Amino acid sequence: MDDYKTLAACDFFFLLKSPELKLEKLGFKIKKDESMDRYPDVSVLDIIVNFLAALEDVIFVSKLSYIYSREELYVPNTVTNYLPQLLENFKPSYLDEIKIRVWNDEKVLSSANFEPIKNISFGGCYETEQWKNAIDLDIRDDLIPKDWDNFAHFEEIKVKSVDQNDLRKMLENRPTNADEQYIVTVSEPLKIEDMTEAFKDSGTFDKDPESPDFQFPLELTKTGYEFIIFRIDINEVKVFIRDAAFRN
Repeated sequence: MDDYKTLAACDFFFLLKSPELKLEKLGFKIKKDESMDRYPDVSVLDIIVNFLAALEDVIFVSKLSYIYSREELYVPNTVTNYLPQLLENFKPSYLDEIKIRVWNDEKVLSSANFEPIKNISFGGCYETEQWKNAIDLDIRDDLIPKDWDNFAHFEEIKVKSVDQNDLRKMLENRPTNADEQYIVTVSEPLKIEDMTEAFKDSGTFDKDPESPDFQFPLELTKTGYEFIIFRIDINEVKVFIRDAAFRN
């Protein structure tokens, strides 16, 4: 089996080693199989990472997708998160979009008495230049932690849902990209009650929270030496920074 994995990794390496190659999309995926009662073997990624480390040139990829197996969270001496090492091989700034999902391990966890030994983390990604220079993040999976401290440089962030804590974090973390604004797109509709509770005493809404007209779309303004403006619709939050000297 190891020979097959090495051959597969070799084929992948030789496809990517051409310095003229430019890819629109590249994905590292795990086959969907909800009947599986054990974690998939992703060790071929370890071989791929070692091969890619020998490349003299970076790889030009515009959109990267990665499916993560949580086995390392439950099984000692196991590594399944190779995304940080993979990221380092791609051309910063050329890589626009990073998409992350978690492999469905519901069947695996229900088949045995698994206890977590550590928390899920993508902290290793945050230190890479590829992460810092990407502009779109797609993490529409509730199992992926929303680390807003490391999301503020993205121009668009796609998530499955946001709760009151997420909204408060978004208020605390100002956009750091060149346009000083970002959009958070949410798959599950936002709730009016989460808006009122999360932003209570944090700014001024454009509609009276006590009025029947307090419905989406909404705008919240937090003032200070700069305006932080939230434009909120049922599936979208736009965050803007504006200097207090003027307001558009």
